[in-house]
Amino acid sequence: MALTAKNDTAAVTENLQASGNVTDNDLVKTVGRISFGTQSVNVPRDGSDVSLTTGHGTLTINRSGQYTFLANGAASEALAVGETATLVFQYDLVILSLLGLLTVAQRNVLLTLTITGTNDQPTVTAFSNGAVTEDNASPNLSTTVSVNFSDIDTRDVLSYSQTKTSGTLGGTLSLLSSNDSGTSGNAGSVSYTYRVANSATQFLAAGQTATETFTITANDGNGGTASQVVTVTVTGTNDRPTVTSFSNGAVTEDATSPELSTIVSANFSDIDTRDVLSYSQTKTSGTLGGTLSLLSSNDSGTSGNAGSVSYTYRVANSATQFLAAGQTATETFTITANDGNGGTASQVVTVTVTGTNDRPTVTSFSNGAVTEDATSPELSTIVSANFSDIDTRDVLSYSQTKTSGTLGGTLSLLSSNDSGTSGNAGSVSYTYRV
Repeated sequence: MALTAKNDTAAVTENLQASGNVTDNDLVKTVGRISFGTQSVNVPRDGSDVSLTTGHGTLTINRSGQYTFLANGAASEALAVGETATLVFQYDLVILSLLGLLTVAQRNVLLTLTITGTNDQPTVTAFSNGAVTEDNASPNLSTTVSVNFSDIDTRDVLSYSQTKTSGTLGGTLSLLSSNDSGTSGNAGSVSYTYRVANSATQFLAAGQTATETFTITANDGNGGTASQVVTVTVTGTNDRPTVTSFSNGAVTEDATSPELSTIVSANFSDIDTRDVLSYSQTKTSGTLGGTLSLLSSNDSGTSGNAGSVSYTYRVANSATQFLAAGQTATETFTITANDGNGGTASQVVTVTVTGTNDRPTVTSFSNGAVTEDATSPELSTIVSANFSDIDTRDVLSYSQTKTSGTLGGTLSLLSSNDSGTSGNAGSVSYTYRV
């Protein structure tokens, strides 16, 4: 009697399991051998399972024909959504005689398995962050960030997108390059250029950092995505403080004693918000002996970093007495702000000292004498006076008036001079005649 076996078929979805019994549609219920390609194994008589491994998964079967197939092999994983692959196994049906002998009832019966792929999500395989440094370029700083992806579904073609996820510097990404090999393993990559305005980074102090983050996403077109956050680190460099305003000072001779005083100040700005300014001053010109002493200083330590410093200028009133009315002398001082990171800004402030008039003084004099009948018709002698005027620009002029006497004697100018130098020693001589 001919025992004709029937071929079997089954379908399974990627990563799932199919099961059945190849003898359900056959009269002979015993499987003796199974093969796939070059693999061929005998099925044990004791009822235990035997397995055949393929690139798509493993088939397990026993003597009674019960089988399972798990479609979890790499070849199954590589199937794109809806893509199919077919596996054909061959098996022999056998009859066991009462004497324990096997007789092959039907050779090379077929078990055909159809595997249908599902979508596999792409994955991130590597990425690179970016970094820029303030003032390395202008008007924009730039760097490159990139992400590498893999998609085991070989027919998938990846597309890429990016969104900003954090950061307030205003940096943006623009596509630099992208590719998708479209082969097994589907290694795709995307690179973006990050750009930020150098002006937006100026608030960063030396070594201070700020970050901006972006999420880069690969989409396989079948509902599968993979995302990676990339970070751009922006490192600050030192910005020098600058002078925003200043005030000079002025004093007037004899306004107070023993010292004259006024206030000078300078205002600074440092765009590096973490910088704290310190101040110093040096005298750069002037011979009056005036000095500066700290009155007050502050540094707001906020954006723009507005700092200011004030000094009291003091000079001995006695040192200003040589100045004539309206005559001025100046002393200058350089006030410097230091941000502690090598950046300085300096401003020269000027103190103007204005003179007032000082009266001349008599330093010495000489009287005169004549004797009756010593000469005729007139008797004569010389009288003189010496004066000093501390105001060096003053030029002395002289006059005389008779204050007493009835002899009718008169004075006539003999000589006069004014040295016009410090101390201003002047003298005048008159001839007395009677």
